Amino acid sequence: MKTIKQISIIVILLILIYGVYTLSLPKAVTQIPTIQPPIIKASQDIKIQNNEQPSGDGLVKLTESIKRDSNGDSTYTFKVVDNQTGSIKTIFDSTENSTVSYNIPDNTWSPDDKQFFIRKTVSGNETYLVFKGDGAIYANSNHFLDVGDYWSKTKYTLTMNGITGWASNDLLVLLTTQSNGSAGPSFWFVISSHSFLQLASH
Repeated sequence: MKTIKQISIIVILLILIYGVYTLSLPKAVTQIPTIQPPIIKASQDIKIQNNEQPSGDGLVKLTESIKRDSNGDSTYTFKVVDNQTGSIKTIFDSTENSTVSYNIPDNTWSPDDKQFFIRKTVSGNETYLVFKGDGAIYANSNHFLDVGDYWSKTKYTLTMNGITGWASNDLLVLLTTQSNGSAGPSFWFVISSHSFLQLASH
């Protein structure tokens, strides 16, 4: 009986020792999964370029804003600013791929500040668009006149080689090139009639 009692005591002591030992062991740290916040990337880089050209008398100016995104597309916006009143009017905007571009020539404004022209380049080929400064449409119900389009409908086999500026409020001076690459005659583009007048050679 005494032996059983001693064994019982020994077992109890062993259980206690095991319990103390178990409690003394370092507890496993439960790993709580860390939720990473989503990485928010900035929207596609947009590069903005601004150009402007005042009229000869400084009363108005034409501004050009070019927004280029990482896809290679560009949005062109042209606005007329009245420097006297501060009013701003958007005249033209267009989103194009990398083969098309627009820019403002130095002599963009007509002498009376009522019209202006811009250069459009498509795959290296230039044309010129004429606008009214107040954004009004022309008699043909078009928002602008495409000089290159009118030239392509003429009888001439010459290549349009640029516009140098205004000869008057209604006339733009157009240069041409002959098929052999030499300079061709000059013309007036008459805005009111959408026609061309060849200038006399000197």
